[in-house]
Amino acid sequence: MPASNNEIFFSYAWGDDQETGQSREKLVDDLYTSLKNDGYQVIRDKYDLGYKGFISDFMARIGEGQHIIIVISQKYLRSPYCMFELYEIARNANFNKNEFSEKAIPIMETFIDFSKPTVLEGYFAYWQEQFNEWDQLVKNRSGSLSTEQFQRYDKIKMVWQNFGKLADWLVDMNSLNPALLSKDNFDKIKSAIGKNIPVADTRFPSAPAASAGHSAAADPAAKKNPSKINAAVSILAIAIIAVLFFMRPHANVTALQNISVFVHGKKGKQDMILRKQGYVVMDVSGGERKKADINENGVAYFQNLRIGDSVRLEVDFSEPYKSTSPDAVFIVSTDGRFYLPVELQGIDKVKGVVIFNDAPIAGVTVTIDNHSDTTDINGHYQLDIPEKEQKQQYTVWFNKPGFKIKSAPAYPQTGQDLNILMEK
Repeated sequence: MPASNNEIFFSYAWGDDQETGQSREKLVDDLYTSLKNDGYQVIRDKYDLGYKGFISDFMARIGEGQHIIIVISQKYLRSPYCMFELYEIARNANFNKNEFSEKAIPIMETFIDFSKPTVLEGYFAYWQEQFNEWDQLVKNRSGSLSTEQFQRYDKIKMVWQNFGKLADWLVDMNSLNPALLSKDNFDKIKSAIGKNIPVADTRFPSAPAASAGHSAAADPAAKKNPSKINAAVSILAIAIIAVLFFMRPHANVTALQNISVFVHGKKGKQDMILRKQGYVVMDVSGGERKKADINENGVAYFQNLRIGDSVRLEVDFSEPYKSTSPDAVFIVSTDGRFYLPVELQGIDKVKGVVIFNDAPIAGVTVTIDNHSDTTDINGHYQLDIPEKEQKQQYTVWFNKPGFKIKSAPAYPQTGQDLNILMEK
């Protein structure tokens, strides 16, 4: 089940019999209880994974979350499960540091000085050793390993290759220690979560009721100065009359409106998948074409549009993002907002040809995660990926007895086939 925008996840290394392990578990227990008591929707593996649930699916779900509390410890940084969760968080943030920082809420259990080369070298050496062990196992036992074991090898490889970037992001974020964060019932963490709530909930709040519940009877100052109430009412009345006057129709005046176009993904209006990437192209009725860049908030701004105009919208980007409703027509109104849902095209399949000695090979098993195909007599294969599992990059495995196992990254949105040359 995909993560919801309102869910809060924990990514941490479970406690153990060591003193630090016990204190880490208590910290997570206390924070979990505090958030639950305040009505937050909190997801934690110990309670929500379920008996016989798949850990790999739960890790992927954490990566999709919008609010992930990461308890950083030495054990966390050496755990394949924890580090793959961290990798998934970064991948779902499009490996963009700013997007990562919006999703991640770090807690540094013990200070780890990543600015020191000796500290970094210790972790690099550890993950190099982990990768070497798995790499050797794959080379020696490729015919005996399961698909899941190949996937674990692939995860270890991804962590090893990206540890430097992930460590740099963590050290650059201001992650306070547990003692400071637990003050005032974890108020700092709750404030950080509050800053990350969906844009629609904060950027365009409903106008507050006109001082609802704040009557003269409830205001001691107003009791003492009833003239203040009369003056305020008079000013408000004048303001309303002025607004109504200027909003009434005027002859020979065309009302103009600025428009904000929010570009979002399939997960909803808060899924701003194109931040500082690409442009929105607007075709206005009458033949005018406008173009505006998408800013860091995933919004493109257009000025001086006539109320009542009809427009069509599309995205201009190097990768094939297209509107999910390409024939949609938007009408300019005083609301000033359009929401443009887009999705990346061409990521639903990976295909290509497998060759050996300039000739196609039949019978090669081609695998992506839990999906596989076998090459035909022309060496062709095609893997169709279900919508919920589609992404911008896949790792594809090629296996046939008597040949070396090969893997390669696939970027299907480029429209290029993934052709592989096998080796013995």
